[in-house]
Amino acid sequence: MRRGDIWWAKLPGPWGRRPVLLIARNEAYQLLTWVVAVPLATRLRDAPSMVVARRLRARGVSQEDARG
Repeated sequence: MRRGDIWWAKLPGPWGRRPVLLIARNEAYQLLTWVVAVPLATRLRDAPSMVVARRLRARGVSQEDARG
């Protein structure tokens, strides 16, 4: 696992199964027993917590308000 990787994850409702972007430092994944990630979506809504992810192969947005 590395920062910037995109993985499929099973998230609690209402999100369900969706891609997530790993955001922790690379070194942290060797120590953590959990993953730091933000859910990705394809719809851009008018919300200040949405961040456009332009460097992905497929364009998407991160849902920052979904982070716990």
